[in-house]
Amino acid sequence: MDITTIDVVSSSEEGLEVNIVNPRTGETTDLSIKVKGVYSNQFRELLGKAVQRDEMRKRNKVAAAMQSGTDDMAILLASVTLGWKNLQEGGKDIPFSKAEAERIYNDYPVIRNQVWEAVNDVGNFISG
Repeated sequence: MDITTIDVVSSSEEGLEVNIVNPRTGETTDLSIKVKGVYSNQFRELLGKAVQRDEMRKRNKVAAAMQSGTDDMAILLASVTLGWKNLQEGGKDIPFSKAEAERIYNDYPVIRNQVWEAVNDVGNFISG
């Protein structure tokens, strides 16, 4: 067996095109979001920091109150998002930026959840 076919770290670094599905129709839309996988170095580092923040919040109610408006999943996904194609809002193209990615993931949980599921599915990062 050629073990490079199961090198999920390299393929996670390269990123995955996630095609967004319309949950009402079940049809794939023309919107795709490119994001690094869960085995990328950046993703693992950010996930570790998010876990540390969560542990601190549990011990410190003031810190928890200060962070109550943020969504760690949206922040993490925005940090590892590499770009997108065909993203429009109200008929207007949305240019890619990390800030816009975080806003989209916060405002549109259907998109956030589909991207989260895709980056956590190791099968998406195995070639062949």
